[in-house]
Amino acid sequence: FINPVENRLVSFFAIGEGWHNYHHTFPWDYKAAEFGRINLSLTIINLFAKIGWAYDLKTVSKEMIEKRVTRTGDGSHEIWGWGDKDQTKENYESADCFVDLRAKGCRGCAGTAASRDPTVLTSRGPFRCGSHRLGLLVRPREKQPLPSLPTGPLNECDDIVTDKIPQDTYEPDDRPIDIVWRNVVVFVILHSVALYGLYLCFISAMWTTTIYGILLYQMSAFGITGGAHRLWAHRSYKAKWPLKVILLICQTLAHQNSVIEWSRDHRVHHKFQETDADPHNAKRGFFFSHMGWLLCKKHQEVKNKGKGVDMSDLYAEPLLRLQHKYFLVLMPIVCFVLPTIIPMLLWNETFMNAYCVNILRYICALHATWLVNSAAHMWGSKPYD
Repeated sequence: FINPVENRLVSFFAIGEGWHNYHHTFPWDYKAAEFGRINLSLTIINLFAKIGWAYDLKTVSKEMIEKRVTRTGDGSHEIWGWGDKDQTKENYESADCFVDLRAKGCRGCAGTAASRDPTVLTSRGPFRCGSHRLGLLVRPREKQPLPSLPTGPLNECDDIVTDKIPQDTYEPDDRPIDIVWRNVVVFVILHSVALYGLYLCFISAMWTTTIYGILLYQMSAFGITGGAHRLWAHRSYKAKWPLKVILLICQTLAHQNSVIEWSRDHRVHHKFQETDADPHNAKRGFFFSHMGWLLCKKHQEVKNKGKGVDMSDLYAEPLLRLQHKYFLVLMPIVCFVLPTIIPMLLWNETFMNAYCVNILRYICALHATWLVNSAAHMWGSKPYD
């Protein structure tokens, strides 16, 4: 069994990242949830897919989901994303992939596309075949298609699996923590300014500044969810360079380290979840997994396992290397300077209002991400594993 859970409230604040039991079961799925869930990140990615900037959208077939649900309690494959050496052949062959036909030229109808390479592709029909706007959904051909299975146990409360669910407790452990006091002071100051920014939103800040802060919150959140997380950490879809640039700007706006560092820690988290090698191990308590892990030195196991995670795919991208190399220069400009100057220039907002509201935006986006590490590993249902 895995600890991540489905948490609707976290999904609301983290624009679709709270369906964590599904995500840890199928980490290569670009949706990070089943269709029909609160998932703003999915909506934005699909919009970019319609114009061809996002493509090869990997997802999970309905049959695969049903099969996994019926096997609840059999354990999980802790992999970081598509192409990991621990990914099973069954999961690989059961994945769906939305292919952008325009990038490769029209291949006609579904039957024609499948017949050209019958040993490799099984198509489920082009969407709007005449105009070729949305592409084709293809899957690796299976020798024996998976049968339609009953839903089976949906969560840990079902009688079928109650006796198999471990009774985990999330009490903070008593091991000594090497506190980094510089980080403590910085976070105390930032949270104090954010609280003052919240006060200014109701007292003196222009309504345009408040709306502007909400927009920046959504942009920075998508830089993490759609960029650092789904695109780069898990390789669950591919993006053309204009979208990559947009995502890099939004991810820098979020200021949660460079994409390469963020993805490294996240891959380690998936490979060694809820162990000492997990950077934000939820078994060490809510506060530690939420933000405490940033206020103390990393466990030695986190460092050791982090060195062994394959990051060659990200270092191979020039844009990511550029952001990683100059992050300490780009981050202050994108995250703090420009968001403060723009309201002052465009609608004559005061410096204090613009600066404090931006800090409020930044802190809120941080907590939205942190809730995925903490609350989404503790409180909620486990319908998939």
